[in-house]
Amino acid sequence: CTGCHQQLKASAQHKPDANCVGCHMPKQRTDDAVHVVMTNHYIAPRPPSGNLLAEKRERDESMSYQGEVIPYYPAQLASNASNDLTVAVAQVREKANLKAGIPLLASRIEKYKPTHPGYYAELGEAYLAVNDTSSALRYFEEASKREPNSGQRLIQWGDALMQAQQWSLAESKLRRATELSPNDPRAWGRLGWTLWQQDKAADAKAALEKAIALDPELPEVRNNLGQVLWGSGDRTRAEAEFREAIRIQPGVAEWRLNFARALASQNQFPEARFQAEQSTLLKLSYAEAHEILGDL
Repeated sequence: CTGCHQQLKASAQHKPDANCVGCHMPKQRTDDAVHVVMTNHYIAPRPPSGNLLAEKRERDESMSYQGEVIPYYPAQLASNASNDLTVAVAQVREKANLKAGIPLLASRIEKYKPTHPGYYAELGEAYLAVNDTSSALRYFEEASKREPNSGQRLIQWGDALMQAQQWSLAESKLRRATELSPNDPRAWGRLGWTLWQQDKAADAKAALEKAIALDPELPEVRNNLGQVLWGSGDRTRAEAEFREAIRIQPGVAEWRLNFARALASQNQFPEARFQAEQSTLLKLSYAEAHEILGDL
């Protein structure tokens, strides 16, 4: 550094044996992976201030942008079916502007009557986000009518039917989805849970195991299979499935509590207590977890 920057030699802060790289290319926490430390290769004239190695908080997804979504460039789009529908969809994506976006998208679908099923499915997802299940079902049905051989559309429709607890109809849509998309683990996983809600334990277990065979890293399916096994009396296998679910996705309070119950049933009380404690920490208002922790 001093070979090029002669003026540094006259500075009291810059000694011939100074660690130039450690100061001007400091190690710091990254923003995209907050538990990682890296060397910043941007050689800054002055070192950044503050503690660059201090732990950073993980991003809170609830802090994503809320408000009207507007075009960036060009600022004013020509009014036509494609542009108007796209801007309306943007309002409901990521729940950014649901209050204004839902009626806007509904009115533009009514105006343009698009043939593409995606617009109807987007509106269905928006209605689900505000717990208007009956409206969501109507638009998922419209999406599926426009793409009748799509397993994806049937899975979306089946999800809404499950939320509405219309288990028998959900089963019929999801069975058709497994026929159209036999290698889609989502279809098998949702079918398995729908069957379990109708006390069809053997069929539910088979469908969930099929989903896991297609993709072993699906935490919700692992947890659901654990519940089916637990309800069927196979508590040893249930424990293994609950353990896999929280290995893959450790931050779900309900799954932690399922695991705690399974451990307690086999007299593994220290680990059961730990899992119940984690459940209460993940969801402070989870009364059932506090009750189980008290029992433990």
